[in-house]
Amino acid sequence: MNSATIISKLPYKKPFLFVDEILQIDEDGCTGSYTFPEDSDFYKGHFKDHPVTPGVILTECMAQIGWYV
Repeated sequence: MNSATIISKLPYKKPFLFVDEILQIDEDGCTGSYTFPEDSDFYKGHFKDHPVTPGVILTECMAQIGWYV
C-alpha cells in the first residue's frame, strides 16, 4: 500500500490532517513527515512574538502518522 492510499484512509481532513507522507512502515514501526505551514492559526498566539508548535499538536501529528501501524 502506498503513502497516498494510507493517508486517504485516515479519519481526518485539512486543517486537522497532520501527515504529508508516510516514508516507511515495517514490523518495528512507522516513519512519516509533516511540515507545519508558517501561517497556522496556533502560531498567532502560542506564544506571541515567539511562535512554537503546541506539544498537543506535535503529539497528534505522531499519532496520525502511526495510526495505520
